[in-house]
Amino acid sequence: MKKYQLLLMSLLLMSNALNAQNLTQASIDKAREVIDQVVEAYGGSEKLNQLNAVKIDFEDSNMSVNQSRKPGPPWDVNQVKGSSIVDFENQQFATTNQSISDTRNFHNGTIINGEKSYQVYYRPNTATPITEPSFMNTAGPFIRVTPALLVKQLMQRAYTAHYLGQADVEEKPHDVVTFTMEVGPSISLYFDQKDHLLNKSERYFGAFGKVGYRFYDYQKVDGIPFNQRFELYVSGENNMKRQNIRTQVKQPIVKHTEFSDQMTQVAPIQPDPLARQEISVKASTSLAVMALMPYLLKWMIT
Repeated sequence: MKKYQLLLMSLLLMSNALNAQNLTQASIDKAREVIDQVVEAYGGSEKLNQLNAVKIDFEDSNMSVNQSRKPGPPWDVNQVKGSSIVDFENQQFATTNQSISDTRNFHNGTIINGEKSYQVYYRPNTATPITEPSFMNTAGPFIRVTPALLVKQLMQRAYTAHYLGQADVEEKPHDVVTFTMEVGPSISLYFDQKDHLLNKSERYFGAFGKVGYRFYDYQKVDGIPFNQRFELYVSGENNMKRQNIRTQVKQPIVKHTEFSDQMTQVAPIQPDPLARQEISVKASTSLAVMALMPYLLKWMIT
């Protein structure tokens, strides 16, 4: 009798394992089906593979959530204009951000170009070398807010994708696919089942919880749909609204990865060893997160 019980239990475990394996394979197969539809909606695999250089000029409205002059909403709004350009073939990236509101006063940029990578500060006219530049770490936030580039990476990394099911976005059915980018946590993408365009994405980001992205107003550039508007949500609260003023493809990046000879090159800041001493893990972590929050948010999306 005991032998039969053990045999029955073994068969049951094998059956559950097979069912799980079948469900996983079904999820992978459905994800590939959806990805094929999405790739066609974004111009096809050939166009996306040839999409090596993209430049977008934008204007942002940044909501100073919990950092405004008043303790609660409506939050202060900081206006910023800037541009980002990426070149996948040469692994180059450049971005600039300039305040156009009265509450902030900055004009900074980042250049990723191998050993010639810098943090650029236009007001004091200085450039600081980046000692350990990473193309994908720096360009990743720009890819996440540019659906055409996100779909390009989804196509290239389809082997990491799974189908999560169907969900409604603004009362329209969407297919939900998750995949893993080269850097950062997995991201879930919501594609309209009718036109197969990306309208929403979300991921979980450490201390910030759920970070959501919304995409609107698609227009084709060189046969590829590009969104004209974007919104960022952190834990369900709107933190940024972006208007893409101009989108260009196949743009040379060379002039954007060089800075003026009149700029002063400043040596990288070397951290003070004493500052690394851990006085209080909880307190220092909380203070660091609060102090860096606006910069971390900006890092996530530009």
